[in-house]
Amino acid sequence: TNPAAERLLGPMLPDEQHRRCGNLLACVNRKKNPRGCGSSPECSSCALSGAIRAVLSGALGVRDQEEEFTVDTAQGPVSRWMKFSVEPAVLDGRRHALAALTDISELRRVLDRTDRDRKILLSVLEDQKRAEQEQRKLQSQLLQSQKLEAIGTLAGGVAHEINNPISGIMGYAQLIQDRVGGQDSQVKEYTKEILREAARVATIVRNLLRFARQDKQSTSTAWVADIIEGALSLVRTVGRH
Repeated sequence: TNPAAERLLGPMLPDEQHRRCGNLLACVNRKKNPRGCGSSPECSSCALSGAIRAVLSGALGVRDQEEEFTVDTAQGPVSRWMKFSVEPAVLDGRRHALAALTDISELRRVLDRTDRDRKILLSVLEDQKRAEQEQRKLQSQLLQSQKLEAIGTLAGGVAHEINNPISGIMGYAQLIQDRVGGQDSQVKEYTKEILREAARVATIVRNLLRFARQDKQSTSTAWVADIIEGALSLVRTVGRH
């Protein structure tokens, strides 16, 4: 007998050296057909059995193949991973298949645990990366919000500083227009332009204050021709002056 095989497969009976691989491994499939190992439907996909048949039929051997077997034990069926090699051997003029098996069940369990741990670690790292990206995004949004708040505060201060002088300019322009009346058409036209442009500045000031207070924005219809005419009127007035 082979001591290493006995350690791997258990004690052998005197004639077990001549039995099929399923009997040696105590494969559960050997009992599914009265003819034993190699006769059940599951045996057709057995890599070890197929390699032995191929070698006996004249094929070259195979090396370092891995296969999972379900074997009978005293505790019931258990899964066992085997690495095997099958080589041809000629003894007394007859071709035989020489098989070498290594139980790699523990190694596969370690590798499976390592692979699971690796996947878990990758998942944790990906979650951490997404969390860091989300944190950077929130920090950027917070910084942008703080910038807008600072701009709003500045705009509100500028608007208040401008608002009082503009009110004075509009008031004095209106007084001049009232005093002149129809006596001096040119002065009246100047004061009219002053009032118009002061009203534009006042509108800008109101918009700045609305932005500073973060009021809800509103829109209104405007004629492009009116905007252009207002700008040209100012240009003509300054040009004549």
